[in-house]
Amino acid sequence: MKISAEQIKLWITEGEHISMEFKRSRKSLSRSAFDSICAMLNRAGGHILLGVEDDGTIEGVEDAKQQQATLIKDMNNEQLIRPAIFMNNEIVSVDGKDVICITVPESRHIHTYKGNIWDRNGEGDFIVKSDDAIAMMAIRKQDGSSENRVYPQLRFEDFDPATFTYMRKEIARRNPHHAWLSMTDDEILRSRRMYLRDREGNEGYTMAAALLFGGPMALGIAGRNCVSDLLYRTKPDMVLYDDRLKLDCNILQAYSQIFQFCEKHLDEKPYIGSDGQRISLRNAIMREWIINFLIHREYANPSIARLIITPQSIMSENANRPRYNMHITVDQLLPFPKNPIIASVFREMGWIEEVGAGATTFKNYCPLFYAGLMPEIEDGDDFRCTLRLYKEESIQESNQDDHVNEPVDSESNQGDGLNDGLNDGLNDGLNLLSSEEHNIVMLLLKSPSITYADLVDVTKQSDSTITRILRHLRQLGILSRNGSKKTGTWVVSEKYKRPKK
Repeated sequence: MKISAEQIKLWITEGEHISMEFKRSRKSLSRSAFDSICAMLNRAGGHILLGVEDDGTIEGVEDAKQQQATLIKDMNNEQLIRPAIFMNNEIVSVDGKDVICITVPESRHIHTYKGNIWDRNGEGDFIVKSDDAIAMMAIRKQDGSSENRVYPQLRFEDFDPATFTYMRKEIARRNPHHAWLSMTDDEILRSRRMYLRDREGNEGYTMAAALLFGGPMALGIAGRNCVSDLLYRTKPDMVLYDDRLKLDCNILQAYSQIFQFCEKHLDEKPYIGSDGQRISLRNAIMREWIINFLIHREYANPSIARLIITPQSIMSENANRPRYNMHITVDQLLPFPKNPIIASVFREMGWIEEVGAGATTFKNYCPLFYAGLMPEIEDGDDFRCTLRLYKEESIQESNQDDHVNEPVDSESNQGDGLNDGLNDGLNDGLNLLSSEEHNIVMLLLKSPSITYADLVDVTKQSDSTITRILRHLRQLGILSRNGSKKTGTWVVSEKYKRPKK
């Protein structure tokens, strides 16, 4: 399909993002274009516009046909891009200036450029250095769902009989004539495709079987990544916690324990529906939240899933195979189960009512729960969902103190130096940052020119987590960017430094 000048202009108005990159490339082919090509191949594909400045100004390219020929030649050179791959590119005349549009597909392979593996986030390209990040990239690119992975060493006696009994009780409460009530445990597993033969001819029970019904032996073999860490903190900037529950049981057992933890630490808020029936807003929201937390997780990834509750927010994050790689709204939560076999068992138990019910519950009930806000959702290598229990006006009101905008007093900043001044200033100003966000602010104050890749490397956080934190700090007015995204520096707002005493 030929790309029009109008389409190019539309893309430019939308700006750069994870699947759109602008390159100046005026006199000769920009070599940094290959960084972006490799990164997009390894991420979710996208478009690169040569002849466009970072700010969207159309400069055009000189000798477009020569640059196009160089691009085609280099893309077939395995000493540069490996493995080599064919990509569409075309010259588009926009207001009398030539723009080269490169269309990068999402590849099923992991690609390198000059020996380096590149990946991409919302702000640009970076070299992947850690083994964990490379493993996560491989998981994103694997065919099929990891829940179908076959484990020939699993034996039926490795499953937990009590979990099957619990499942039957839940089913019988809703449907006393359900077919599973007359089937053996093994018949249930096989009927729901939890005993398979893989492409290599190996037969056995699957990861889904271990995650749903596994005892300690089965989880040790096929469910080692089902750990959930639940934390309650009375202050959001605490590193420690007031209550903690770490679960390494199968996910059917985990469901009720997570629900009880939420009931313990979240206040109830009564609500009368349009039919006159009393509805538990907390229970309705958290039921869907926990189900999504359990059934949409990428269990091939060793990252520990976390649910953190504070008086200011509810936040969960878990490993993920992203569909969007960006911040999304509740309306974009498509009914697309990442683990359809696991989801089907939850559905048979009556824990999932219908496709899309979770998004509907969030839209209907979250605005009624405390602050009238909708969840903030980040769909990346980590799927992160946050419901803030306050409104942004409370942040703005807390910044009205006359002393906030005064410069730092050197005499009052002699104690713990940067750490003391920053923490006091933030606590006085908004006291709503997590410990991760505090740490990022301190790093940026010490090293304002630090890159995204170095932030990921130093903090050991995922790329999507760093992107989310920086976005939130910008939204709060704490952080801004001076200069371009490649050579600029981070600027922490003066109004959040320690007020004069």
